[in-house]
Amino acid sequence: MLASLGMHSVSSDFGLIYPYRYLPVVLDGIVLGYVDPKHAQELVKALRTLKIQQSDKDDMVRSVPKTLEIAFLPPTVLGDDEPANPEEDEESSAKKSQKNKFFPGIFLASTIARFVRPVKNLEVGGTEWIGPLE
Repeated sequence: MLASLGMHSVSSDFGLIYPYRYLPVVLDGIVLGYVDPKHAQELVKALRTLKIQQSDKDDMVRSVPKTLEIAFLPPTVLGDDEPANPEEDEESSAKKSQKNKFFPGIFLASTIARFVRPVKNLEVGGTEWIGPLE
């Protein structure tokens, strides 16, 4: 399923180096693979849906814990494909490029003793346990 969403495993392709724009997918500090930023939001949505559904009949759904923290930190707004306006002053250009101060990627946390709280997910229609980075 993850391959159909565009995620590429780290352990395959004999150490293939992915483009620098790809976002890492990290589970408990271990890099699982990389995903194209175009498909990252779709991957996060699919993981959230699996997390909320929790069925005893489906192994795929059961493999995603209810308390899995799924933090998606998108890349910065100003990139190579979005050229800066030459007429803009340096201060406003710097503000645009500083919108995301974190390292971009999809960060999953499943370890015990984490702070999580229940919220209502209106999109899927269930209770979702989220962490502080979400």
